[in-house]
Amino acid sequence: MTILAPDRGLCAPYPSMSDMFCDTCGRPMTLLFVSAVCDWCEGTAPMPEHRGWCIWDGVRAIYRYVFRTAEDAETYRSANDMDGGEVRPVLSEAPFNWRPSAGSIVDIEVADQLYDVFPTRAFRAGDRRAFLQPS
Repeated sequence: MTILAPDRGLCAPYPSMSDMFCDTCGRPMTLLFVSAVCDWCEGTAPMPEHRGWCIWDGVRAIYRYVFRTAEDAETYRSANDMDGGEVRPVLSEAPFNWRPSAGSIVDIEVADQLYDVFPTRAFRAGDRRAFLQPS
């Protein structure tokens, strides 16, 4: 037997849309007929347009530099003998704030803060988070 629950927007005991969040990324899920899907983790949500570049060594690391251009990342990689790393594009939901580098390498632009870069878009939303752009 179904009991109406007008305060929840759907029939009890089923949760309302505001109750359904993805276990992986914490974003709201889209209710289907008998299940729910996370548009963000499944890759059906639009890709963010905010792009930067990082040096990816295959390991997810907290606090990674994000560069404005691939050339800036390559300059940094070469100057620091990071031959094991690959220059890869990253995407972020929020725009990057760029600033000139303040270290020994001049004429490159980096994000104003370090970023947590994930290998896929399946991660919890948060400040200073980005993911590798899919190929």
